[in-house]
Amino acid sequence: WATAPIAGMKSHAMSPLNGYWTSPEIDRAFSDALGKNDLHGLYDKIVQVNGMVKVGKTILSPTTAMRNLQSAFFFTMASGHFNMRHAGIAFAGFKEYFTQNGDEAKLKYLRKMKRLGVVYDSPYAGEMMRLLDDSKLEAILAGKKGKAVQLARYLMENAKNFYTYGDDFWKIIGFENERRALMDGAGMTEAEADVEAAERIRNTYPTYSMVGKGVQQLRRFPLAGTFVSFPAEIIRTSYHIMRYAALDLKTPGMEKRGMERIVGIAFVSSAAYALQQLSAAMLGIDDDEEEAVRQLAAPWQKNSNMLYMGRDEKGMLRYFDTSFIDPYNYWKRPINAIMRDQPWEDSAAAVAKELFVPFFGTDIAAGALFEVFANKKDSGGQVFSEHDDPISQSFDIGNHIWKNLRPGFVSNIARTHDALNGKVTSSGRVYDLEDEAMAWAGWRITTLDPKTSLYYRVFDFKDAKRDATIKLNKVIRDPNKITDSELKKAYRLSTDLRNRAYDEFQNIIHAARKSGLKDHELRRIMRDSGISKADVRHFMNGTVPDWSPSKASLRNAIKKANVLFNKDTAVEFRRRYREIEKWKRKYSDDTKKSATY
Repeated sequence: WATAPIAGMKSHAMSPLNGYWTSPEIDRAFSDALGKNDLHGLYDKIVQVNGMVKVGKTILSPTTAMRNLQSAFFFTMASGHFNMRHAGIAFAGFKEYFTQNGDEAKLKYLRKMKRLGVVYDSPYAGEMMRLLDDSKLEAILAGKKGKAVQLARYLMENAKNFYTYGDDFWKIIGFENERRALMDGAGMTEAEADVEAAERIRNTYPTYSMVGKGVQQLRRFPLAGTFVSFPAEIIRTSYHIMRYAALDLKTPGMEKRGMERIVGIAFVSSAAYALQQLSAAMLGIDDDEEEAVRQLAAPWQKNSNMLYMGRDEKGMLRYFDTSFIDPYNYWKRPINAIMRDQPWEDSAAAVAKELFVPFFGTDIAAGALFEVFANKKDSGGQVFSEHDDPISQSFDIGNHIWKNLRPGFVSNIARTHDALNGKVTSSGRVYDLEDEAMAWAGWRITTLDPKTSLYYRVFDFKDAKRDATIKLNKVIRDPNKITDSELKKAYRLSTDLRNRAYDEFQNIIHAARKSGLKDHELRRIMRDSGISKADVRHFMNGTVPDWSPSKASLRNAIKKANVLFNKDTAVEFRRRYREIEKWKRKYSDDTKKSATY
């Protein structure tokens, strides 16, 4: 190994070997072992585009970059590194960190930190470097000239360094805390403490080079979770934090260090819950209203920890989702799902989702395209109107994809511009300049508008109701032989799904009431969003209407049979409808008896 360029050799970025040089053969072995091998053809282009999108949403997003800096503080707390006087050391080398020039002593310290594997090796920053490799943005810019390109390269380099610094600032503080404890408590020499402290930092702070081959390969798959290396590191480092706490408590001279780590674990485990309960108590928010907030919130916030910020002039609740800056929310979200007032089946499904979606959930780009194909936004609305002309539909689709995939700084600028001009969103929300200013610092405040939330939840109800009907009609109108047992099974499944849709939307109605909507407002919103008068009446009364296939549905089925099949098939369709009508009456009577008892 050598620390200077050698002819015929190439570098390989893999801490703790960062900055060293090796032969092409060894470089290829490292790449193959860690799943970093080159891709070819169409898949290579897909990965490249996907990398560009992720770079834009992270490195080039002021909101995300600031959140990264703030969230890394939790790793320092979790490890019990409470002595913030060492922040001076981390601050001192700020210039040298960004420019690699300046005071020789500070540069020497940074080289030491890099050699020990403390800095330049965080999962988000490491992920960003790999994304830049995938996107080939630096290679594209390298071949261009002009002031605009020079500015783009300058901004890209500094944005990349800031992302890395957001993690390494806290790692340096942690290293100095750990190093001092090992020298004072365990009696290690400075050299011994340096090595041991660096090892502990790499095990208790997310470290990109510790990510395994399987996760490395999964992160490049365009349909997998957006940043799979980070939750993988949360799992690994959480184990090591507990391991070191137990080890230090049993080691003479290190008991204090062990207790500090236990206190740190307690802090990061409880801080989000404490802030949530304290802010709720100050605003008079009870458990019912808190559950109402979760029912009406965006799908990704249902199991988040909330910091309630107050109410606006209309009385609407404002809150901050602390999960955006709490890296240990990976463990908290499943707990929140269990603690919520919902059926155990829903809790179990939510727990599984929160644990596995970070690894196998839909990626940013893939998610935007899936929404176009399904013509349904994550919020519940349509991407485009099916009755519009092709040009309008294309415009709506393009606008949806652009808003989802555009770089983060573009979103920040656009939203700030809209706030300055007092613009209103399609859902009726007014852009607020104060909120957008806070977003630049990583804090995006959400204002819960129950009217808007209820309006979009109507789409989910209508889809669920329609799907329940389709499941039964598919069996009723099957021209092949269908037994009565199969028909009855389809009917019961359809009825159960339909009742579930009504029950879930009834919960939304209750949540909307708890959030301040009056009954006349509830009726108007439901009617304006396409819910029938009969269904509105049942929702207001808290009942579920009886149901059976309509006469119109029977007539359409018979027409289809006469046109496409034969008279015998039409007779069979009619018989199936009659059987359904019998079961409907019996099912309704059984339900009423069950409710009575």
